[in-house]
Amino acid sequence: MASGLFTDYRKPLLLTPLLTSTGTLMYAGCEALFYSAFTHSPIRAESNALLPRWFQRVFDRNIYLLVGLNMVTISTATAVLTLPNVSEVIVSKGSRKLFLSGLIGTCAHFVFAPTMLGIIENITSDRFGNCTEHMKHWLRVHYIRFIVADVPAWLAYIGGVLTTFAL
Repeated sequence: MASGLFTDYRKPLLLTPLLTSTGTLMYAGCEALFYSAFTHSPIRAESNALLPRWFQRVFDRNIYLLVGLNMVTISTATAVLTLPNVSEVIVSKGSRKLFLSGLIGTCAHFVFAPTMLGIIENITSDRFGNCTEHMKHWLRVHYIRFIVADVPAWLAYIGGVLTTFAL
């Protein structure tokens, strides 16, 4: 283990926010890809009938994955920023602001939660009888969250890791 990857806890700790935010980003991309299929005209009537039950089932199962990934990202980024042996490294390498930016972006993901939960309620309760329109609204907010929170956090973690590790 010449690299020290597994003998020095700091390296896996520094990599974890990048890895888990990558998982969050991939999950968000898959959501956009799969959920947008319900909004296409040829299957809209079927989607309106299926979407409330389907989305409730998927949401109930997948919320744990999404929240779990984000909580691991938040806790490990916080550890990177606060643990003395690790924070000294990121300060000396000039990557502290990048890890802090990543943490802020990850936390910003949850700023959208009240809006998203309201839209999900409209979808799952079949409120107003047109679930596909609510899904379109969910997707619009999802894209905004993806662009203003998830992608910037991920890019900041990439920058933090690349700045910290010698290539």
